[in-house]
Amino acid sequence: FCFLLFCLIAAQYFRGGFHKLRIGWILHPHLNLLMHGAWAMGWARFLPAESWARLIQMVSAANVPLMLFALIVEAGAILALWRRRWLPWFLFGWMTLHGGIFLYSGFFFWKWMGLELILLLTLFWRKQPVELPIFSRPYFLFSLLLISLGRILFGAPNLSWFDTPLAYDYEFEVVGASGAVYDLPPSQLSYYNDGFVLGIFDQLTAEPQLTNAYAVTNDPQMAADLIAAHSVADILTLEAQFPASTYDEARVAAMDDFLRRYLGHWNEPAAPTLLLCQIPSPPHLWSFAEHTVFSEQEPAARVDIYQTVSFYYDGEIRPVRRTLIHSVAIP
Repeated sequence: FCFLLFCLIAAQYFRGGFHKLRIGWILHPHLNLLMHGAWAMGWARFLPAESWARLIQMVSAANVPLMLFALIVEAGAILALWRRRWLPWFLFGWMTLHGGIFLYSGFFFWKWMGLELILLLTLFWRKQPVELPIFSRPYFLFSLLLISLGRILFGAPNLSWFDTPLAYDYEFEVVGASGAVYDLPPSQLSYYNDGFVLGIFDQLTAEPQLTNAYAVTNDPQMAADLIAAHSVADILTLEAQFPASTYDEARVAAMDDFLRRYLGHWNEPAAPTLLLCQIPSPPHLWSFAEHTVFSEQEPAARVDIYQTVSFYYDGEIRPVRRTLIHSVAIP
C-alpha cells in the first residue's frame, strides 16, 4: 500500500515537471507574473494594487532559483524511491512547493500538504523510523514505470504553462431591488466557487482573450509577444491581431439559467440549516472581494458581469478596460 501511495503522489508532481522541461519553462523566467494573474482573479485583493505590484517587482529576482527548485522537486519526483533517505526530503520539498504556490497565487493544496505531513511524521520523523521494504532496486525500477505512466494510472495533470503580464477576469455584481450594487465573489457561490475563481467565462463575450485564467498561456510565441509589450497600446494591437472569439450562445443561456436559479432561491425564505453545515472546509482557491459583498441584504434584481483586463509592466498594474458584457435579470 505504501509503495503505491508514494508512486501516486510522486506521479502528480512528475508529469508537471516533465512537461515544464519539455516546453522550456525555465527559459521563460517570469514566475513573478503569476502573482499578477492571481491578483486579477481575486487573490490578495485586501492589498492595494500598488502594494501588490511592488511585491511582484521585488520577487522577480527570485524567479530562476524558485523555478529550479520547482523543477527539482517535480521532475525529480521520479527518483523519490531510489533511496530511503531521499523520500523524506521530497515530502518536505513538495510541502514547501505548495506553501510557495499558496503565497504566490492563493492555490491552497491543503489536502496534499496534510497527507504529506502525516506520512513524513508517521514514517520518518521518529527515533526509530518505520522500516519499509520498498527501497530496493526491483521496487525502484517498478516505481519508474508507475510514475512515468501517472497520467494513465493516476490521472496526473499536466501543470505546465507560461506566465504573462496580461490578465483577464470576470467580475459579478449584484444590483439589489433598491439599486444598491454589491460584489458577488466566488465564496458566495458555494459548490461552484472554484469555477468562478478560475473565471473561464470567455464564452460570454465576443471580446478577444489572449490568455487563460491566472494570466497564463500554453503558446510560447504569445507569451513572448506579451512579455515584449510595454504599454496598453501594445496590448490592444496584439488583441487586434488575434480577434478570434469563443462566444457561445448556448453557454450564455446556461449561465443565465444558473444565476436565475441560484440567486432566485436566495430571494425565497431560507430554511434553517444545521450549524455543522455552516462550517466550510478550507477553500482550494482563495479570493477576496474589494467592495461590499452581497449576502442577502435585500432581494437581488439583476446580476451584471464585467470583463476586466489588466496589464503588469515595470512595477505597475495598469488597467486596460472594464466592460459590461452581460446582464441577467433575477426573478
